Amino acid sequence: MARPPIPTWFFALVVVRKGDRFLLIQEHHKGEPWYLPGGRVEPGESLVAAALRETLEEGGLRVRLDGILRIEHTPQPAGARVRVIFVGRPLDDTPPKSQADDESLGAGWFSLADLDKLRLRGHEVRGYCAEVMQGARVHPLSLLGVERRPPSRPEHTSRGAPRPQLSRELDRAAFDRAPLDRAAPERAPLGNVAPRTRT
Repeated sequence: MARPPIPTWFFALVVVRKGDRFLLIQEHHKGEPWYLPGGRVEPGESLVAAALRETLEEGGLRVRLDGILRIEHTPQPAGARVRVIFVGRPLDDTPPKSQADDESLGAGWFSLADLDKLRLRGHEVRGYCAEVMQGARVHPLSLLGVERRPPSRPEHTSRGAPRPQLSRELDRAAFDRAPLDRAAPERAPLGNVAPRTRT
């Protein structure tokens, strides 16, 4: 019997830095709080593409993504939520969005001291910005690779007889393209992954 799917929502947020200031967007939510540009990943969209799209839509800026600050996985009774926090910088001197639209009320550059004077949607905003300012490790974008698949193999031998089932060790070796006389290298850890409770 097939196992029922587990609903999982993916979100991309971006800490955009310019010198000692950070890009925040003002949301339409009640109280009009400030937050990092970001949002849900759409069907068929990669996390990187979502990060670039949301920063342009909400903040009005095209950015370059330098890497990943952290990956957060939050289990919930009805499924799970995954957030990837990117670090980026503006591609040019285009000013942030100043006209409200359906995506945000506007955007601006703020220092850490400025953040203490703003109504923020979550305390993590200042935390992420402070981590980046203090030189936190930024992981390469290559962490978000596409799932690999083993090379295709014929289902029958040259004589027409069914191909014998490969052992689990052989299948894994083919999958990882690693020699059979040594184990495939372990992947590097994702770093500090801590759950958060806000989108």
